[in-house]
Amino acid sequence: MPLGSGRERACTNLAALYHATTSFYLPDTLTGRTSSSKAFPILRSGISQLWIPVIKAMNEILEEFSKLAPRRQYYPPNIRRIQRVSWGPNLTLSTQCDGYLQLIEATSEKSNNLEAFTAGSEFELKEIGHLSRRGRSQREIYDPLLDAETSQGFDETVRSPRDRISGIEAAQVYRISRVILSNCS
Repeated sequence: MPLGSGRERACTNLAALYHATTSFYLPDTLTGRTSSSKAFPILRSGISQLWIPVIKAMNEILEEFSKLAPRRQYYPPNIRRIQRVSWGPNLTLSTQCDGYLQLIEATSEKSNNLEAFTAGSEFELKEIGHLSRRGRSQREIYDPLLDAETSQGFDETVRSPRDRISGIEAAQVYRISRVILSNCS
């Protein structure tokens, strides 16, 4: 398979799925991000963008992403005042996010548009509703970095390595340690 093939895209989306399914409320102490907030940039990255319709392996991965979103509907349906949310019983609340539905919808639209250039895509368009968009907005209150398009909120300062000289005291320690090590061998 050539670089950037459909299978490579499926593997990248599988990595995003692993991030999404292992998410926890508390962010990683090193990156300051949750696993869900890592999944979104992967799904938006260049390798995840479609240039051919969705292949079967990727379709299965996207179906798994759709299972990570809670099901929302109005109750009663004709009045449209109260929403009923059905959470997945085998998933934690931190792994279930409405934002995945919007990414899946965008992917399915692209796949359907690309189908005109090739024969037979295996992905059907599922439209997301107002309640899913509202649920996603409510979650962003508590997890503002969940769907960060850019890394503006992250600390991107350049850290100096500990094995380099960085100051007068460090230079003296470095020289002394070099003298000791050279005399020991």
